[in-house]
Amino acid sequence: MITILLLIIVPIAIWIFLKVQSGKYTDADVSNKDERVYFYLALIPILLVSSLITYIYNQPNYIYNGIIITTILIFACYLINYFSKISLHVSINSYLAVSLFLFSPVLSITWLIITMIIGWSRIHLNRHSKSDVLLGFIMGILAGIVFLNTQNKFNYIPTVQIKNDEFTTCENSTINEVTNGLLEVHPKESFIDEPVFITAFKLEPFQNAVIRVKSTDSSGNKWESFACYQANESGIINLDLQEPLNQSSYIGRHAMGLFWSMKPERLEPFQYGTNLDFDISLEIDHVETEKVTITRKTYHDLSSLQIIKAEIRDDIIGNFYQKKDSKSKPIIVLLGGSGGNFQNNKATYLAAKGYPVLDLKYFGDGHLPE
Repeated sequence: MITILLLIIVPIAIWIFLKVQSGKYTDADVSNKDERVYFYLALIPILLVSSLITYIYNQPNYIYNGIIITTILIFACYLINYFSKISLHVSINSYLAVSLFLFSPVLSITWLIITMIIGWSRIHLNRHSKSDVLLGFIMGILAGIVFLNTQNKFNYIPTVQIKNDEFTTCENSTINEVTNGLLEVHPKESFIDEPVFITAFKLEPFQNAVIRVKSTDSSGNKWESFACYQANESGIINLDLQEPLNQSSYIGRHAMGLFWSMKPERLEPFQYGTNLDFDISLEIDHVETEKVTITRKTYHDLSSLQIIKAEIRDDIIGNFYQKKDSKSKPIIVLLGGSGGNFQNNKATYLAAKGYPVLDLKYFGDGHLPE
């Protein structure tokens, strides 16, 4: 969103403001049909430059594709403008409404309703005729459908740079013989804040491979990430030492990159209410050759964490947490925000790390102030 704001919305807003101030545009809507010709001619280069920047800086695939399709939509509106003053408000918003289906069907439908209200307002304000609004709606819907068809969230194979400097997919078209390789992941069980180390080995030197991580959170939402790597001269891929190739789920060298870059099927926060399994797979030329399942544990189970919880209901109201046989560490006092409630998850987490924790309520319970 910040990328779109900085590259497109801000420059367009500045352009319109300057043109209105200079008197070259009648209003900020650019509602004059003749003035719109020059607006389109200014808008298209801005979009083209933005698409180039997003490509160079390896922005997410949906942003790059979205800007390209927006450029095509604007160019189509530019041509239509010679015959009909198509509603750009409705066209862009209907395009956005359909595109949002990729992230949230509810948000998509909501935005579609908003677009209909915008269309009604354009007619009511005498900015457009009904046919202008309808044409804008149709163009936006079609552009949105094209955008959705360009997106394959989970099975997209990235374009990568291989050793001989040719661009290709993550396949191994330049290597005569490839091996399936082996995948090593450790530890098999770990807490959610502890590192996981992933290594693929017994590959051919400079062989390409995809490593993919999948999980389903506590709410049933599916999450996934992937990255294409090139083995070193020893046929090893070590996520702690190597960067993924272009257009993977993340960029840069990060041992835990495949975890923090996971993307959801539904645009909702990750729910970590229980221990969760993560499937980590190795793929060679679109074929899964190895899969390892690990468990990421939460800090909810006090007994397994050997944490003693004592309830205090005297002059103060609170819960005291302490791990058995923990070494002496400073005591942490937890006070909630405006809700004033206990913070069980935070208290358990800190106690698991060896800190004695006093989790206090300070209003709204028993003799405490209301």
